Amino acid sequence: MKSWKHNHAVFQELIVIRMEEGPMLHLLSCSSAKDNWSKLKTVYDKKSAVSIHLLHQKFFSLNVGNETASAYISKIEEIRNKLEQAGEELSDKMVITEVLMQLPDEYKHFRYTWESVSQDKQTLEELTSRLLIEEERCKVSEGATAFRS
Repeated sequence: MKSWKHNHAVFQELIVIRMEEGPMLHLLSCSSAKDNWSKLKTVYDKKSAVSIHLLHQKFFSLNVGNETASAYISKIEEIRNKLEQAGEELSDKMVITEVLMQLPDEYKHFRYTWESVSQDKQTLEELTSRLLIEEERCKVSEGATAFRS
């Protein structure tokens, strides 16, 4: 029993001395190595409920802003992949809906056109392709307008 207590204390000390100040704050209330490990797993495990919740928040709050369509969709796909690695699935329809909702007002005609696409062709790949084409059209149109000025 004495050996176990010694090993336990050594293990707990190893966990603590290798920590930076930020993560250390999570361990202040822990009284054993097991508690330390459980707390660290809860905080840093990519499959934890907290991590999944934060990824969902990031997914639904991501704005297009001044980004290109391809950069925005890449970020959406990155978050989706992280969610899938954590065991959470986001359907294509959910991703498509979020992308369409976040498009700036200049793309309202694109949204209307997308609604007329047959259901079997409303895939994320098709949306991405059409969105990139539309983005190029907008760039060409802006360039033509600037050229005329």
